Amino acid sequence: MRALSRVVVSLTLLTSTAWGLGNNFPTRAKVEPCEEVRIAQEEQFSAEPETTIFTVSAELAEKCLQSVPIKKKDALRLVDSISSFWKWQSSLDYLTDPPKGYLLPAVDLIGGLKEIRRNVAKGKYKGEAEFQRALYHLATDAHDGHLDLPLDAISTFFYKRVEIGGLVSVSADGKSLPEIYVQYDLKAAASAELDWTPSAVDRINGKDAVQWLREYSYNDKSHDPDALYNNMFYSIPARTKGFLGGFAHQHAIYTGKTTTIEFKNDTKVTFENIATFTESFEGVNDGKSFYAKFCNATLTTEPNSSAKKRNVVQAAPITQSRAVKDPRALYPDAVYFLSNGDVAGYFLDGEFSDTAVLSVLAFISTYQDGISEAFSELVVRFLAACRKNGKKKLIIDVATNPGGKVFVGFDLFKQLFPNAEIKNRFNFRAHEQYEVLGDKINDLLTDDKLTIADIEQADGLFDPDVYTRADGKKFSSWKEWYGPDTVHGYKFTRPARWDLENPGLTKGGNLMVSGYQDRLDVASQPFDAENIVLLTDGACASTCTILASLLKQQGVRSVVMGGRPRDSPMQAIGGVEGSMVLTLEDLYTIIKPVFDKYITGNELRRLEDTDLGELYRSAPYLMGRTSIDGAANVNYQNALHPDDDTLTPTQFVYEPADCRLFYTQEMMFDISAVWTAAANVAWGGGECVSGSASGAF
Repeated sequence: MRALSRVVVSLTLLTSTAWGLGNNFPTRAKVEPCEEVRIAQEEQFSAEPETTIFTVSAELAEKCLQSVPIKKKDALRLVDSISSFWKWQSSLDYLTDPPKGYLLPAVDLIGGLKEIRRNVAKGKYKGEAEFQRALYHLATDAHDGHLDLPLDAISTFFYKRVEIGGLVSVSADGKSLPEIYVQYDLKAAASAELDWTPSAVDRINGKDAVQWLREYSYNDKSHDPDALYNNMFYSIPARTKGFLGGFAHQHAIYTGKTTTIEFKNDTKVTFENIATFTESFEGVNDGKSFYAKFCNATLTTEPNSSAKKRNVVQAAPITQSRAVKDPRALYPDAVYFLSNGDVAGYFLDGEFSDTAVLSVLAFISTYQDGISEAFSELVVRFLAACRKNGKKKLIIDVATNPGGKVFVGFDLFKQLFPNAEIKNRFNFRAHEQYEVLGDKINDLLTDDKLTIADIEQADGLFDPDVYTRADGKKFSSWKEWYGPDTVHGYKFTRPARWDLENPGLTKGGNLMVSGYQDRLDVASQPFDAENIVLLTDGACASTCTILASLLKQQGVRSVVMGGRPRDSPMQAIGGVEGSMVLTLEDLYTIIKPVFDKYITGNELRRLEDTDLGELYRSAPYLMGRTSIDGAANVNYQNALHPDDDTLTPTQFVYEPADCRLFYTQEMMFDISAVWTAAANVAWGGGECVSGSASGAF
């Protein structure tokens, strides 16, 4: 039998002030659900004034959301503004008709918005939550981590399964098919003598557990089914970031008041789901007042305010001493680590004592002055330590890495391969808004009467001077760069690269990449390509995928962990492979001054009924309807392989890893066991999952 007494929750759940959490709590006079949430918050805050996270039952939170009315005029305005913004999504056309090899269904984003708009007009949505979830699911169906639409109402509550906690998928030996367990159970069994043996999970809410998790995983944004499945589970890298896996942390998806787990030893347990929130419910008495408070599209600050979303603090220091607390508590002692936890270096012991590990959880996850330079310097010092200590092999662990700053990824690559060329190409979706805005900005850039300070967009996204052609030569003009070219029946700009010799690119916090400009003095190549392995869990996204592509071009092999329980290959890269995210706020800060300062009356009239005119008018409204003002994003730039003549975005290209392994129970509590397993298949003669090994293994 399994232990039934484990409850790992906030202390507020264990007091009578936690409303809506079962039948043992005091009954109250009937009140509106949203008012009940407000009262619960008031009582929890009174009991614990320092708390910033409040808790109610998932059922109560959902009843509150379902009571929020939809306002047709606002909803139509919201859909129209989203439609104009989503035209900037670089993969918009490919998503409607994906090429062979893409593993997920097609989705027509603009067609889907039109259908949602018709449903709003016909009054088919019962409330704001149903309407916003239709938009949420449409965006998620693109399975693009850069396409984000965190709308206000449905982002208020964060659904969780804290009593159960995380699930794990573990194999007996790393090659046999894995089974699902409750992570708390395995942890208890590993740390104490128990009178019960953990049993594998058989069913969730009455359905086969693997099938339930596979279906539920499609609410996430990875573009690979195995990466989606992996995201459901606990892992040490995810836990280091405060994440127990997609099963435990449900985001905006409500799946019922309880979750029932059936185990293979015929035991069955039902747990109550909860919801947490941080927003103040002051003044909220019902669904209407909820809408007025959270859905009123009032920007808290002006767009592009420096105080808006980030605080500039001192650079995160590089640390070698344990006198400073290591942010990676579940990892072994590091040779070096960055104090924000993004990157750390380790040396393995035992059989693979000649092997080093560079663990990269993100290519900058915090906004700190000088953080990119600190990351780069840590890599310099760690590689120097590898040379000094005679390390011959390197594992680059990018498990759960969501990306970050592109130039930081470039810099890591150039430190590993200083003589290699960064050949990765990209293009942009060519559309009316892009062309009109680009034409206008480039007219200004070439206007001798205006200074660079006047224009504001020099060395910006629309300035061809920050790019080179695919052959490394400069574009002669905006027109040469923009094209457009017809690819797969759709219009795109000409393939380009970043001009890393352009000093203007270092503006705005971009790192000067090793090997370019003033950083020509780079140490010699520290490891041969055959002695480097890229270790992933399929979640590698954005900048991480750019690094992975560059390493693969040099002959670096990849090992991927986990995935669905079947003997087959798995892609090393399952996260978004677009190479640049564009926020609505950043786009609006380009559009607004152009319209306000440089668009003539005649031009304004011509643009009034266009998508660009709509976005100029409605972007502030859409920014105000996101959970953090301006937080809506699109993928702006398609990544292209340097040798792919079809110019297919890498997001749609199937690329299996060279070797696949399943997690074992030991790996849930010792990250070194993951690294040792990767080293063993790479250099120790170990075996991969059946059917997953490439010719490189």
